Amino acid sequence: MYRLGKWWIEFARISLCASALTATGPAYADAEPEDPQERRSAIMPPSISSAPKLLNDVAWVPLGPIRAENSRIDAAPHNQISGAIHGIAAHPTQANVMFVGTVNGGIWRTHNATDPNPVWLPLTDQLPSLSIAKARFDPLDASGQTLIAGTGRWSNYGLRGDDEVGIYYSTNGGVVWSHLGSQTLLGKKIVDVAARGPLLLVATWDDGLFVSRDRGQTWSLMSGTVGLPSGGIAAFAEDRNNPQRLAVVTRGGRALRSDNLGSNWADISTGLAFPANPAARITFGPGQVLYAAAISDVLVGLYRSDNAGASWTPLDTPPLHPKRQGVINTAMVAHPTDPHLLYAAGDGAFAHYLINSANPRGNQVRPISGGSFGKPYEDAREMRFSADGSLFLADDGGIFRLSLTQLQPRWYSLNSNLVISEVHNIAFDTVSGIYVVGTQDNGTQEQVTSDGVSWRVAKHADGGDVQIDVQSLMPSHSVRYTSMQNLMSFDGKIYASNNANVGIWPLPGIPDPQFVTPIELNRVFPRRMLVGGRDVLYEAQDAIMASPYLPIPARPPLPSGANRGAMSYGATDNPSAIYVGKGAGVLKRVRPGTELLATAPLPSGAQTVNDVSMHVERSAQVVAIDNDQVFFSKTGGEDWIDVTFELPEISALDFRTVEFFSNGLGDCIALGTRSGVYLFRFETKQWAKLGTTLPDVPVHDLHYVAAQRLLIAGTLGRGAWRFQFPAIASRD
Repeated sequence: MYRLGKWWIEFARISLCASALTATGPAYADAEPEDPQERRSAIMPPSISSAPKLLNDVAWVPLGPIRAENSRIDAAPHNQISGAIHGIAAHPTQANVMFVGTVNGGIWRTHNATDPNPVWLPLTDQLPSLSIAKARFDPLDASGQTLIAGTGRWSNYGLRGDDEVGIYYSTNGGVVWSHLGSQTLLGKKIVDVAARGPLLLVATWDDGLFVSRDRGQTWSLMSGTVGLPSGGIAAFAEDRNNPQRLAVVTRGGRALRSDNLGSNWADISTGLAFPANPAARITFGPGQVLYAAAISDVLVGLYRSDNAGASWTPLDTPPLHPKRQGVINTAMVAHPTDPHLLYAAGDGAFAHYLINSANPRGNQVRPISGGSFGKPYEDAREMRFSADGSLFLADDGGIFRLSLTQLQPRWYSLNSNLVISEVHNIAFDTVSGIYVVGTQDNGTQEQVTSDGVSWRVAKHADGGDVQIDVQSLMPSHSVRYTSMQNLMSFDGKIYASNNANVGIWPLPGIPDPQFVTPIELNRVFPRRMLVGGRDVLYEAQDAIMASPYLPIPARPPLPSGANRGAMSYGATDNPSAIYVGKGAGVLKRVRPGTELLATAPLPSGAQTVNDVSMHVERSAQVVAIDNDQVFFSKTGGEDWIDVTFELPEISALDFRTVEFFSNGLGDCIALGTRSGVYLFRFETKQWAKLGTTLPDVPVHDLHYVAAQRLLIAGTLGRGAWRFQFPAIASRD
């Protein structure tokens, strides 16, 4: 084991201050506050099929994470997690057929859901949005081939995700999907959907309930008519035993029921107490049973009706929300045959409960996780029963089954080959050939073996930024820097070429961490490190030997902080060069010991800078991006030009990551968008979609590994991918 130097007094003081700031309150929650950029005006993305192609004979290769084993769950057979799933569609008669709608990874189907290792197939990789709110079967189709799915951004990663473009509709079991409702439903955050032959219903968070009576050709807003109040829908439910019956809870705090598919609505709010502007859940049981949950950040009331809502009885409320994430992370379903049983789950590690209304108050709640039950992942999103009576749970760790027919019910992980992680940072350890990723809610994960299919969780909770130094130690060892949300558990670990961890040392926190705090290694001298706080930029002169940040903060102060991930540090012609995106501008440092100064303003229309990338050899050449523009300077930021050109016509927007590099194609800019990766060649002055097989998914991190001509991508919902540039590329 390596023995590392001790900390200086000032370094320890800063570390303790940072710990005090993050030890209590929302720092331990898995949900980040909403990203303001996700509130921008919705635009229908262009079809990627019409975009120019570059190297379309070279395929992107999926890397995972897949089969990630996690010691914090106890779910046979292998304690595997994947990523967040928001909706479950269980076939009404075939227990083996199931669809899941993932938070940012599209719709997947399995035909062997009861198997310990079901095989999942992605169905929507090339559709315009992979952010799926809910998926449902049409109960009027006896063949079980008709499904409807709605798009909506429900990620705990600041509600980031793909475009909200309406609904998808299939009449052949998900083989082919029609995209419907884009003109009316564009930009609507869908809560739930339902299909009844030609009648389609879409409940939205802000606007209310929409209806189409001609299979999605035309739409109208039902809210504000036929007894249904105007305003958004917080909860929507179908009666599985009566296809005509529906129930909603409005965001105005009223519960209503329709017995004729929405032709008219009856208020059933008497006896319910919803908070102002509530979240809620509502679900039908057998016969006339109906359950409703009132939620703010936590569950504040749970109610049961045995007369379809004419009157309500309060029930015991289980402690579902220790992390106060009730708006998104609440799941509830009634038992299909027992009128007294309700299953509910929330955001805690053991927040899974059975509520039995046949018992007296004070004795109605018992846990169904921990002990002999085992334990699924936390942050529940939906519960559904399958045709064989098994209970399925979707949460931020994937899909789990509780087999209620066993003498002792037990949780099982069904994640198997799902690749749906929200990867926001990625790095490649060239010493051991191992990929490492930071993910939303699923921690920092790393491959078990080079090019292997199995992964392991190296750090839990929400993964932070990941950086790897492959230069500073002997050729057979590397240093991996990882953290959790708010820069908790920040450390460096030394790995041998066989992927064995042979050393570890803690690194200090900072007083102003971000949810994902960016860290950046100097590309010439990677012992140097930048850490981007909200308000201050910190610089370490030698992170490896545990010498303190010199100084903390740097002297003279670098009081900029950094936008999320928008930092570039070091070039061969100037190892001290720094570029940082802050607000709608770029700051730079040319010489050590000097302050960061603003570059010239970016061209007109510039918004929050999402990333910057300096050429690794030429520090005066730098690229900066905002949500929908790409800017280039060859004068160290003394002037900028807009090189966005035709991108808005060929790509979805939401530019989040950029890499500026050179290879056989000349100088190139690789850009991560909501519809994959696009490449700009300075020789041709044109943008083109790079390679094939990469899903139409938001790309949140790119890194170019020059020695291998390798571009690696972290996608927000379909895991990590790599692209190998040919050894000799055409320059036409």
